[in-house]
Amino acid sequence: YGTEFHNPDFGAVARAYDLPYYKADSDSVCQTALTSALASNKSALVELLIDPSSYPTSPTQPGTP
Repeated sequence: YGTEFHNPDFGAVARAYDLPYYKADSDSVCQTALTSALASNKSALVELLIDPSSYPTSPTQPGTP
């Protein structure tokens, strides 16, 4: 029932496509990254890091509807 996420290197993906890249691990950094990405008025890649323990991975985990 568990889910594990294995993400690609999003920074490398952004470089390969010549995209601006932003990585956020907190609310304040997320807000800054999204503001910057939107202000660029072009495509951008924004990576938002989440705490994996807060993501419901099984029907019995607390917080699962």
